[in-house]
Parts: sequence; structure tokens; C-alpha cells
Amino acid sequence: MKAVIDRLERGDRKFDEMAEFNHATDAKVEALAAAIAKISEAVQPIQDIKTDVEKMKGDVEKTKDIVEAWSAVKTLGKFLKWVAGLIAAASVVLVAMKAVGLHIFRG
Repeated sequence: MKAVIDRLERGDRKFDEMAEFNHATDAKVEALAAAIAKISEAVQPIQDIKTDVEKMKGDVEKTKDIVEAWSAVKTLGKFLKWVAGLIAAASVVLVAMKAVGLHIFRG
């Protein structure tokens, strides 16, 4: 009978050891959960910054389009200035030719 009682006591001790192990494991899991919560809180501002950067990308694209349009307008202005100079030069040549032509026919 003593052997049975010893065996039962050893079994009780094993259950006590398992309970201690479970208690220690629970404490570790709770500490890990707290660490994960802190990391999650630390990462949240990064998500906010990421959202702001996405919004900024859209604004940059709009600004880029405006700059490209302004560049096209400037190029058109330069072209018109060049054409106006060419027309003015052609007009001067035409007036000079008329003046010379009239002078030749009069004289």
C-alpha cells in the first residue's frame, strides 16, 4: 500500500510542477503580449507618416503637371517671339524691296 501512496504523492508533485510551469509560461506570454502592444503603439506613427506621404505624392504629381504645362506655355511664348521676329524681318525686307522697286520704276 505504501508504494501506491508514494506513487500518488509523486503524481501530485508532478501536477504541482506542471502548475508552476504553466504559471511561469503564462507570465512569459503576458510579458510578450505587453511587448507586442508597445511595439504596435510605436509603429502607429509610422503608418500615419506613410499615409501623409501617399497624400503628398498626389500633390507632387499635380505640381509636376502644373510645371510641365507652364514649361509648354513658355516654349510656345519663345516660339511666338521667334515667329514675330521672323515676320518683322520679312516685313522690313518687303518694305525695302517696295521702296527700291518704286524708286527704280520712277526714275
